[in-house]
Amino acid sequence: MRKLWKYMKIAMLVFFLPIVTYLAIAVVCTYITVNNQEISDATHEIFISSNGVHLDIVLNKKDLSKGFLKGIVHYTHEDYLAFGWGDEDFYLNTPTWNDLSVANALQALFWHSDSLVHVTRYHYPQKHWAKVRVTKQQLQSVIQQIESAFLLKNEQKEVLQRSYHFYDNFYKAKGSYTCFYTCNTWVNCVLKNSAIKACLWTPFSFRLMDIHLNLSKEK
Repeated sequence: MRKLWKYMKIAMLVFFLPIVTYLAIAVVCTYITVNNQEISDATHEIFISSNGVHLDIVLNKKDLSKGFLKGIVHYTHEDYLAFGWGDEDFYLNTPTWNDLSVANALQALFWHSDSLVHVTRYHYPQKHWAKVRVTKQQLQSVIQQIESAFLLKNEQKEVLQRSYHFYDNFYKAKGSYTCFYTCNTWVNCVLKNSAIKACLWTPFSFRLMDIHLNLSKEK
């Protein structure tokens, strides 16, 4: 019996140690910020949106070129577009967190699968968004990175015939979702690569929202 208990403890250690290590590194990296310099010539704005777990980058449609908008479903009265990136199976089969299962969570984290860009349309800014003041160069970098996430078919964005509501759509995307590169990591990387304040690395949503909500209050 003692031997059995010893083997069980070893098995538990082997199983939980990587998880604890991952979470510890993630928390530390989440609280280390980059691109902390003050920006004096920020003449444009973008937004970050969160549903509590998943981040989106929101852009004003007036900042997007006709080439960028080509192939994206949008209408005249919808002035803001929110962009998220994530695992295809997880996106399509987990419309709410009540639909989350161990199987689709593990598949998204550890199984190589296709990804999607999720685009949601809005009439006007939402109160819970975090406003991010940016320069023209930073804005263009954000736009270019979002555009590069779309997987083109015959030089066209490929829209899926599935959505959550009447105001959103999914598009085929490049890349694969993993525990090291999540939907929130994608948003953080877009900001970080655009010289906008961000986390060193994060798979989470809360810290990035807090950073920019606090910055917008200060201004």
